[in-house]
Amino acid sequence: MFVPFAQSPLQVLSAKAFRRSGQKITRPGSGYPDTEFFDTGRGLETAEIRLRSPECRFSIEPMTKADQVIVRPLGPGDEEAFLDLRSAMTEEGTVLAKDYRAGMAWSEYLLVHKSARAGVGLAEGAVPYTFLVADLGGVLVGSSDIRHRLTEKLTRWGGHIGYIVDPHHRRRGYGTEILRQTLCLASDLGIRPALLTCRAENAGSRGVIHACGGVVSAQTHDGICSYWLCP
Repeated sequence: MFVPFAQSPLQVLSAKAFRRSGQKITRPGSGYPDTEFFDTGRGLETAEIRLRSPECRFSIEPMTKADQVIVRPLGPGDEEAFLDLRSAMTEEGTVLAKDYRAGMAWSEYLLVHKSARAGVGLAEGAVPYTFLVADLGGVLVGSSDIRHRLTEKLTRWGGHIGYIVDPHHRRRGYGTEILRQTLCLASDLGIRPALLTCRAENAGSRGVIHACGGVVSAQTHDGICSYWLCP
């Protein structure tokens, strides 16, 4: 994702040119022979391009392999990254983590999740669940939910597993990796196979499910597809 600090044309250079330890790299023949890459001190998350003109600076996020994503529960140091992810989803019109209340203490929210996993203090009709986030070098690029058992409502829509990917991080294979790891974690909870549901017109989500071995087992008249998957 490019964040321009000045209006200037820029040819996208391969992320392979990025180096750590502050090493400068030039890319002759790129069309910008004086282009330099610098480590910004934030590891692989961000590299900085500087052109000869000092006012022309861009920040880029290098391509990162999906297999570097780690799906895990929230921890004590995740509040800021979680709120960033929640904000990105809200801007798109998606509600992430309905159990979160604005302004609540982070330690309190972590206890909510601990109780939810144990099935304690749930709202009427709710089932025990595990909320997970997809961590890519400290950036939360998505999340998933595991519902520990099905209700009649969840059997029709929702299933055992739901997942999302931050709009800024889509089309990079993260959704497939999030689902793959979540299926493994669900299996550890004794959920095997796991039910997933998806609307027929949602090509992106269908593609993720198919990539994880899903085959439609049923489709309702209003276009809800059901899949049973194992890790």
